[in-house]
Amino acid sequence: MKLQHEKQITEVVIPSEQKNIGISLSGGLDSSLLLFIICSIIEQDKINVTLHPMTGNDKVRPCLPVVNNVIDWHKEKFDITWADHIVWDNSRILGKKIKIDSENMTNFCLQKNINYVFNGRTSNPPTDVIEIFGGHYEENRQHDRNLPINILTKWGTLIRPWNNVDKKFIAAMYKKFNCEELIKYTWSCIGYAEQTNNFTRPCGKCYWCKEKMWGFNQI
Repeated sequence: MKLQHEKQITEVVIPSEQKNIGISLSGGLDSSLLLFIICSIIEQDKINVTLHPMTGNDKVRPCLPVVNNVIDWHKEKFDITWADHIVWDNSRILGKKIKIDSENMTNFCLQKNINYVFNGRTSNPPTDVIEIFGGHYEENRQHDRNLPINILTKWGTLIRPWNNVDKKFIAAMYKKFNCEELIKYTWSCIGYAEQTNNFTRPCGKCYWCKEKMWGFNQI
């Protein structure tokens, strides 16, 4: 499925002849939208595949309750085959979160015979936008870099359809697919419990809150 908003273009394609595919879910806007589109394609095209939701949960700033709500919302709407939700602890230990995620995903994919996993990471906003609301420009998420969507790994292929699109694109796709109801089930803020009234309201100050405000005009 080809998708376009203004000059930003990408494609979401379900790999053919696969019995299992995975999707990494954080409970955020990007991965939740990707889940919606993947479910839509599977149901519409009657693809015989089992979808494996995967989540790395930080015990200090837990996303699991949000992800569970997002999955439940989709299960009510789509008649597709779901596997059990795969969850691992990716609590930040000496800044090694990324390594923990990578190792756990590798283990689960090899165990479950999953050769393709979708991931909803987007590009950063343009440099001038980040300079306005603060934050740092991640080298591997730079705007307009034309990054590859399919990334080969030791277990298979990581698919990042949003690699070259930003939050403005994501907001436009929520409108295009008429799934804006889903937004209220997502959570973008990375503030701690004391900054978010025990995770009941966004902090409004972190990078992710500011990025959401830029893309969606809401926190």
